[in-house]
Amino acid sequence: MRSFNFLDNFIARLRERHIRGLVDEETVICDIGCGDDASMLLRLAPLIKKGIGVNPKIAISRSSLPTNIELHEVFLPNHIPAPDKSADIVSMLAAIEHLTGVDRVLLEVTRILKPDGKFFLTTPTPAAKPLLEFLAFKLGIISSEEILDHKHYFSKKELIDELIRAGFEENKIKHNFFEFGLNQRVIAVK
Repeated sequence: MRSFNFLDNFIARLRERHIRGLVDEETVICDIGCGDDASMLLRLAPLIKKGIGVNPKIAISRSSLPTNIELHEVFLPNHIPAPDKSADIVSMLAAIEHLTGVDRVLLEVTRILKPDGKFFLTTPTPAAKPLLEFLAFKLGIISSEEILDHKHYFSKKELIDELIRAGFEENKIKHNFFEFGLNQRVIAVK
């Protein structure tokens, strides 16, 4: 899910910069939680072979999309409409905290990733919850709808345990904190 105010969009662009360095003209990327505007995929379109966007709602016309971008309205944890072992990168930027059935979604991620493919995810830490709620509900400078939709704030251990259960090997999971420890990034290699 993505919102449309300046601060939310700025933060989304900061998360996106981590993906840019991983793609080239042969990359097939699936962006889970691409937002109703699929903005990251549209910006990456000239740099990649194919982009697959998955979101509960798509608000842009499919006829206006570049030929290498396809978008699917999917309520997760349903099946992700991508073939087995078809994606070089699966991204889930600020989306996992909005999901129920995380275990099933992560099994879908491992299904669609190619061998040696990369799963890239960002999510706020539990320490971010009070700050995000203050920014949303007291100051109104980030989307309160987005914050209300957060189902769970994952600790580092919870994220790594979920990825291991989904089939990633612990020694192929890299985790780090960013934005003063309020967000976390994971890159897991299949």
